[in-house]
Amino acid sequence: MPKSPRSPRITRAQIVAEARAWLGTPFHHQACLRGVGVDCAQMVIAVARAVGYVPEQFAVGGYAQRPEPGIILETLGQWCRQIALAEALPGDILVLRWERDPAHLAIVTETDPLRIIHCYAPRGKGGVVEHIVDDTWRWRIVSAWRLRNVR
Repeated sequence: MPKSPRSPRITRAQIVAEARAWLGTPFHHQACLRGVGVDCAQMVIAVARAVGYVPEQFAVGGYAQRPEPGIILETLGQWCRQIALAEALPGDILVLRWERDPAHLAIVTETDPLRIIHCYAPRGKGGVVEHIVDDTWRWRIVSAWRLRNVR
């Protein structure tokens, strides 16, 4: 089990601001360099690192472009607690299905209407985007997670 987050003073606004700093970064599987390339999981990890939530050396790699659902949920369980979707606030993390399985991550930026930031690569192109969660996206939501000690 990892150590507790380094700082209990992380705010939702910090998480959202850092996530927005990644907007426009192109998709690149397992990359993590703002403005150059990132995938959905690495973006979430980079945001958590930047706000001081996880240690700089924390890394997750070696996953397929469509990772095993258990890996995503196991890793989130180390750093987060699962919450009801109705409780999700800006800065919380959503797990979304890709086809049938949970295989995608997004960060909530607003709740009314629900908006997310994620690295989305339709047909191998794309990158980090922010948009409203419409019906096309809402059915994909599998679960919501909250970083521990975020206020």
